[in-house]
Amino acid sequence: MVYGALLGTLATSSLLIHGIRWHGNAELHTLFETVSTLLALMGSAIALTRYYTRKTAKYLLLGSGLLGATLLDGYHAVMTSSFLSGHTASALVVLVPWSGVAPRVFLSLLLLFSSLASNNEAQNRLFRRIGERGVYVLAGASALACFFIFTLVPLPPPLYPHALLCRPADLLPSLFFGLAAVAHLRKGAWKTNRFEHWLMLSLITAMSGHLFYLLFSNSLYGAPYFAAHLLKMLSFLLMVVGLFSSIFDVFRGEAKTEEKLRRSRDEMEVRIQTRTRELSEQGLQLRAAHAEAELFLTSIPSVLIGMNARGQISRWNPVAAQIFGITENDAKGRTLETCGIKWLSPHIRSEFSRWLQTDTIVRCDDITYEKEGKTHFVGLTVRPIPSPNGAAPGLLITGADITERRAMEREIAHLAAIVEASDAAIVSASLDGRILSWNPAAERMYGYSQDEVRGLHFSLIWPPEHVQDLMDILKKLSDGEGVQQREGPRLTKDGKLILVSATYSPLCDASGNIVSAFAITHDITELKFLERQLAQAQKLESIGHLAAGIAHEINTPIQYIGDNIRFLRDSFTKLEKVYQSYDLLLASVQSGSSPAQPLADIEAIAKGTRGGYLRAEIPRAVADSLDGVERVAEIVRAIKEFSHPGPLEKVALDLNHAIESTVMVSRNEWKYVAELNLDLDAELPPVRCVPGEFTQVILNLIVNAAHAIADVVSAAPGTKGTIGVSTHRDGEWVEIRISDTGTGIPEEVRPSIFNPFFTTKAVGKGTGQGLAMAHAVIAQKHGGTITFETELGAGTTFRVRLPIGKGSENAEAESPPPELALENG
Repeated sequence: MVYGALLGTLATSSLLIHGIRWHGNAELHTLFETVSTLLALMGSAIALTRYYTRKTAKYLLLGSGLLGATLLDGYHAVMTSSFLSGHTASALVVLVPWSGVAPRVFLSLLLLFSSLASNNEAQNRLFRRIGERGVYVLAGASALACFFIFTLVPLPPPLYPHALLCRPADLLPSLFFGLAAVAHLRKGAWKTNRFEHWLMLSLITAMSGHLFYLLFSNSLYGAPYFAAHLLKMLSFLLMVVGLFSSIFDVFRGEAKTEEKLRRSRDEMEVRIQTRTRELSEQGLQLRAAHAEAELFLTSIPSVLIGMNARGQISRWNPVAAQIFGITENDAKGRTLETCGIKWLSPHIRSEFSRWLQTDTIVRCDDITYEKEGKTHFVGLTVRPIPSPNGAAPGLLITGADITERRAMEREIAHLAAIVEASDAAIVSASLDGRILSWNPAAERMYGYSQDEVRGLHFSLIWPPEHVQDLMDILKKLSDGEGVQQREGPRLTKDGKLILVSATYSPLCDASGNIVSAFAITHDITELKFLERQLAQAQKLESIGHLAAGIAHEINTPIQYIGDNIRFLRDSFTKLEKVYQSYDLLLASVQSGSSPAQPLADIEAIAKGTRGGYLRAEIPRAVADSLDGVERVAEIVRAIKEFSHPGPLEKVALDLNHAIESTVMVSRNEWKYVAELNLDLDAELPPVRCVPGEFTQVILNLIVNAAHAIADVVSAAPGTKGTIGVSTHRDGEWVEIRISDTGTGIPEEVRPSIFNPFFTTKAVGKGTGQGLAMAHAVIAQKHGGTITFETELGAGTTFRVRLPIGKGSENAEAESPPPELALENG
């Protein structure tokens, strides 16, 4: 509401004005009061003129109030000017506020009486009894009384700078102005009467000047003081504007009265003119409504076709022209059959006829047509439109091109069929792990139907000890990160553990926001079993290749063990004769016979058995035999450790011991062509590895090194190369180096040496699987690296690096189900 806005603006502005430290002077004050006096005089003249035009009590009271205010403001301007400073009964600082508030109290009272007079007929009769002269006498008497008091009577202080209300006297005019404003507001005439509207603005402005500015002004001639005077002048100006509008309304009313007289003289002409104007306005409204409806219809983003009862097209909007490629001019007046559209639906003509005869809504989603050599689909809704004159109804056809939607539906159906037919278990879930969908392969894999698991948490199929891994995966998916080919165990409905390989990916909506996720899972239980069998077969194959060498390694200690045992047998046969001689000597002594003959026999036998030699050689033979037995046991242990399938999961492995066993098993491969030097770090910590796979990698690298050196020493018989095997720790990694002094790797084949089935050896000597398997085991399964440095004619060094701990995230983190380990071990 404008009045509330004005009041709020003036109240808010007062806060800013009170903060201004500017001060004026008496001359500026005199100027402001002079302008106010002139405005009040102008207003009183207009108000009294308005009163005498049409006798209305409120204008008499308003004119008298303004006239009295003119006299008092004029007196105030003269008495408070710098010319009379010091010649009044009261000091200027006292006289200025009191003489300034007096005309405002006088005017606000008469405005309050004016509002009551205009709002109550009984009050109006009272004022008529008082009469005009009584009103003028009261106004004049009040002005003369003020003149007398301000001139001759010493006045009390009106200004209290340190009080909350610095000028309490200003409460009185603000109260009267406010009551007058409330009375006029409740009367409601301001809604239709322009004078009442301007009067309301004037009353609010006048009340605000006293209530918000003067009441809290703590100094004479300060910024709030002059701001209040500006509002005072503004209130007079608003009142003058209202009075002018009132007089204008009177003159306009007179013109209307004259117009009524003219209309009464020529009533028929006036009625014709009025009716003509009404028809013209209705025509404009109809044209505007038609234009608006036309704009609305042409702006609809759908096909809109209008047809009459004969099937002729009467409306063809731009969307229809765009979709069918037929302009509005070409389509209007024709039927859907003849407008130029090449319909492909076989029964479209009978369908058109059915539309013209129906009285219900018809929906068609399978209509096809050809455009630019391509088949398009359109979905149409046909509505009968009743005719206003009772004739046969027309038709309104709406719809849209659904070609893209049909293509998308086919694509979705195709993808759904793929998901349903997939051998992989495809599961979608919310970001908090609640299962949303579950294809038939998942039902077969886990044993649960989709209805059983929908809404349940994904941890249903995870072993309890691996649920934290699921939480980590869900966190990555929420961050937009996928997880590729993570292997681990799962639980089926019947409690069986299976081993799976799963890929997890986030799903986004059209805005790119991550809303859910899905997993594609393969059951690799059987695959892992076959891989294990294959690895074991490869290991046994390696042992088979090494069998001759291993037999030779065992045969050497077995030979000298046999020789020593035969020596011990022969020696003990000889010693048995000595022991028999000693028995005869003991018997002769016990019997009292002469010991001479037994002693001679003992001496002869002792010379024949070489007792001193036997005492020296028998301990050596025993020691050599024990050493041979230990050597054979060591070889057998190495073969056993190397050939045993071992655990499927990663375990903490002593790499040095594993390397020593592998070197022992492969000894016969390298001992004829190279010396093998071990430099193993005794402080090396255990590393989590799959033992069998690690030893197979080391064996492949040592055998390759021996073959490379063999190619060199074959050209220089009697020479040997060197194979070096070393281990050391490098931060959080362990590094194994296997070097040789062989031929080196040609530059053209270096990029391919880790490729499966690639070999530079002769046919039948190499399969091309050794280094490929080594790379797969180290890089993919253990999260490590395998690289090489080579120089033609100097040799090659392979460097294997493994992480200490659990390995990289790509390494398999889960242990296989116990029954899988039993199954394979």
